[in-house]
Amino acid sequence: MFTCTRRILYTASHRKYSSMQKFGHPWPNPVKHKAPFSWSTAAMFKEVDLLQELTDIDTLHESEEGAEVLIDALLEGQVVALLVQNMERLDEQVKEEAGGVYNTLAIIENMAEFRPEMCTEAAQQGLMQWLLKRIKAKMPFDDNKLYSSEILAILLQNNDTNRDLLGELDGIDVLLQQLSNQLDDGEITEGYFQKERATCRTSARSLAEMESSFSNRVISKGLWPPRSPDMTPPDFFLWGMLKGKVYRNKPRTVEDLKENIQCEIAVIPLEMLADTFRNMECCFEMCLAENGNHFQHRM
Repeated sequence: MFTCTRRILYTASHRKYSSMQKFGHPWPNPVKHKAPFSWSTAAMFKEVDLLQELTDIDTLHESEEGAEVLIDALLEGQVVALLVQNMERLDEQVKEEAGGVYNTLAIIENMAEFRPEMCTEAAQQGLMQWLLKRIKAKMPFDDNKLYSSEILAILLQNNDTNRDLLGELDGIDVLLQQLSNQLDDGEITEGYFQKERATCRTSARSLAEMESSFSNRVISKGLWPPRSPDMTPPDFFLWGMLKGKVYRNKPRTVEDLKENIQCEIAVIPLEMLADTFRNMECCFEMCLAENGNHFQHRM
């Protein structure tokens, strides 16, 4: 990685990226030569720190043109594959090496935020496989496990290619296993959560996978009772509250709309969330009392 990073930085400087002018000599491409790497841990961490600094999202936006050149050079050098190889060598039981993994994930997040379309290439260079392996590792929950989950979510967002890859890597089973670890025996065997309308579970794209995994236990295919109550706050509370605020400045693009939604959700008071949870518990109790029939006339 040390050699390849220097080569990438040279490529960027050769294309006149202003922050890289000090790198002036070509280095061999270790990806093409497939030569074994040899570097000290200290040198490796310096390379990671340098890449993290260069890909800091604020730094990238200071010079859009230069940032494009840098990202092009990193992707051309297959930097994600090299970063994955690097993380596989690290022992997260060692504090410094765990920090190296965290900083490496930060590099990938910065690149994905600046250029979302690189997520497909990153996933195919071994990143998704590493993330799934890290998520299911029998280790105490820590910052790296949380960060790995966040990066996986970024890879899957609005990306059907990566969602297909998740299925090919048995990633759905991995995620379900992690979820089951958080449930007690009663929740696993008897727990149901009802949601009306078409959901991701019944989309044409995912239904075959779900039937393969759960056979005739997929309850989403059944018909819902008339006026079946939907007990999810985002449908009957959240969007009704946010809609006027989100459209206040008349967003012109999907990205503007997403940004408005994120900003408004970020400032929801904790007291309001607590009230929402309490109200949801009341809905559950009423639903049980009415044996699943319509209960909203009692609210």
